[in-house]
Amino acid sequence: MPIISELDALFDPDPMTLPNVQDEGRSPADTKTTKSPVLGFLGDCVRHGGAFLGNSNVFTLLVAVGVPGLMLTALVLSLVWQGPPDAPFAHIAHLHAGKGHWSDHGRALPLYSGMKLFEGQEIALDEGLAEIAFADGARVVLQAPTTFEARGPNMGYLRVGRLAAGVPPEARDFTIVTPLASVVDLGTEFGVVVADDGTAEAHVFKGEVVLTTNPTRRSPASALERLGVGQAARISADASQHHPRVERILSTEEAFVRSMPKPAAPQPAIRLAHNGGRDPEAEGWTLNVAAPKANVENEPPTLRPADEDGTAAWIMANGTSDRLVQYWIPSAGAMNPEVVARSRSKGWILRARIKVEPVAKPGDSICHVRYHDEPNKWILCPGVRADGSQCVFLSGRSSLGLDATFDIPNSRDRYVDYEMRYNPATGDADVFV
Repeated sequence: MPIISELDALFDPDPMTLPNVQDEGRSPADTKTTKSPVLGFLGDCVRHGGAFLGNSNVFTLLVAVGVPGLMLTALVLSLVWQGPPDAPFAHIAHLHAGKGHWSDHGRALPLYSGMKLFEGQEIALDEGLAEIAFADGARVVLQAPTTFEARGPNMGYLRVGRLAAGVPPEARDFTIVTPLASVVDLGTEFGVVVADDGTAEAHVFKGEVVLTTNPTRRSPASALERLGVGQAARISADASQHHPRVERILSTEEAFVRSMPKPAAPQPAIRLAHNGGRDPEAEGWTLNVAAPKANVENEPPTLRPADEDGTAAWIMANGTSDRLVQYWIPSAGAMNPEVVARSRSKGWILRARIKVEPVAKPGDSICHVRYHDEPNKWILCPGVRADGSQCVFLSGRSSLGLDATFDIPNSRDRYVDYEMRYNPATGDADVFV
């Protein structure tokens, strides 16, 4: 190997190749050549190391071990250099009749309450209102149509649209940036509106704001304007487009929605809900047991299908109290004598899809699904436990014993399908859940 040979020559020189050394008072015959022990040791190391690395098996092993090691090291370093993920600057606290979207790599995704807003994430509110809560405590109400971006825990960018901001003392210096100007809060409530051409207006409801125009290449200096309660200003580009122009205008506070509408009064609790029928406009029924009993009794009976085949035999009505609902098949109409006789000989099936809300007392049964064929009765009663999981009570004798109750797994806040199948050979009805 040429390199090894050169190193050998360097560390173990031939005496014949040494240069002549002459000192004053010494002749060439007095000069002696010596071999350094350190250089000799290094030469041996280089020579033997080169021979070791020159072995093909050793080289292959080093490559097999070294390359994955380098890749793993690069991966670890990249993870370390990435740092922690970005934290959201704000989130959508509430939507009121609000519809909108944001873009994720070209895909339009809908807005929703609780949605976190990160740096550079622009949202477009197409309908209704949206309340944005910033990390520093400021809150902004957007009015559609509006395009908005949270640029920091204490800053937002209004591209176009209308907003009202409420800023607590701890979020002082909260700033709304527009294409032509910035509105800096001094502990206040204010509104900002931006037109399609970038013209902006700032209206002060409480406290004070500082209005600054954004610098341009031709006008690097920002114009400052201080606005107090009841004052407003418009920022627009002048005809030459050299710099924004600020002018005082009349305040129109009534044009801004400063807070989200209060939610409607809570509706009375629904104790039981049923989903059935094929007509989506008339599908299902609900009973509100918190309402006066007369409200339920005055409702006309509503027929519902007994099974998926469409036999209209169910009737819903209030029971003996406003805490009880009963399903039954009326003896007239759908359940005429011919149908009853056929059911006795061939059997029958009752199906119900029910969700019982956790308002009743633990184990309380507020619904009865039953079949009467005197003197026999087949009754199952869906109920609910204190933790919201649903159960079913089998009235009378069954294979589980007298008046048995069993729990339905994974039934919390879900509809449960019940089915009773009558076997005329045994006179029993099997229950399926």
